[in-house]
Amino acid sequence: TTLFRSDNKVALPGDRPYFELLDALQTPILVHRGDAILFANKALQKLTGYPHGDLIGAPFHTVVHPDFRELAQQRGA
Repeated sequence: TTLFRSDNKVALPGDRPYFELLDALQTPILVHRGDAILFANKALQKLTGYPHGDLIGAPFHTVVHPDFRELAQQRGA
């Protein structure tokens, strides 16, 4: 599994245990930089129904309820 991707780069090898831990948690978690999702754990994939490949690189607000997208964009940018 690609743990972290931005311009086809993966996280530093020392970061792998942290991302494996995040992936094992039952709480949906994503990591984003700017607008793009860089990491989405399995719980977020299950909650949203989006496969991993569709989440990575997607705008982070796509996983936010439509009623809160504008607020999420303002706070997350």
